[in-house]
Amino acid sequence: MPVSEKTSSEKSAPSILLLGDDEAYGAISAAGFATTRTGGPEGSVLLAHQPFDLVVACTAHAADSLPICHAIRRQSTIPLIVLIGGATRQDRIAALDAGADDCLSQPFDISELVARIRTLLRRSKTCGASGLDMPVLRFENWRINPRRRLVYDPAGRFIPLTAAEFDILLAFCLNPGRVMTRAELLDFAHVGVGKPGERSVDVHIRRLRSKIERDPRHPELVKTIRLGGYMFTAVVGRDHLT
Repeated sequence: MPVSEKTSSEKSAPSILLLGDDEAYGAISAAGFATTRTGGPEGSVLLAHQPFDLVVACTAHAADSLPICHAIRRQSTIPLIVLIGGATRQDRIAALDAGADDCLSQPFDISELVARIRTLLRRSKTCGASGLDMPVLRFENWRINPRRRLVYDPAGRFIPLTAAEFDILLAFCLNPGRVMTRAELLDFAHVGVGKPGERSVDVHIRRLRSKIERDPRHPELVKTIRLGGYMFTAVVGRDHLT
């Protein structure tokens, strides 16, 4: 059964869905977040029917984190942090590739986890607010709605992106034809929370390419500029908000 302890003071606090882990539950709740803890398939059900601001998924093994990431990304673009027992660098990259916005190894530092949660929530709130007055953007028959943070492919199908992937795509759409450095993308999307280093952007770029490019191995929309960064080559148009 889901565990939720929301006091009257937490009603306006950010709402966190925690998948497993008593230690993380105590730390997140103590930091003032309205936290609901559950496990198994109940997580997907809750995510589909209740409004949450962020998901923290805890797994004992790296292999267990990947299907969780995939399942969440099939239904939502909600910010997602994954905690993995004894995670290696490769485990963390795999989690990012699977759709996580951030990843920590367990055991974790409680203050660092709370800081990462706050940073992701701040980014999500800032980017959401900045998109309120933006028109719908179009490129190559793709459609991106900044206000609703939704992306649709040329066939009209919703394409789930992580929060970081969406922010990077929006940055490209607002700067078509211009070389954007990794530092600029890092600043725009606040990618790589707790993992300083511009190369963390590359993981999200690779995932974004896998979703919007006809052939991700030979990208045409997001070009790598040697010693420069990346450039979005598509012509971007603007529509009325829908």
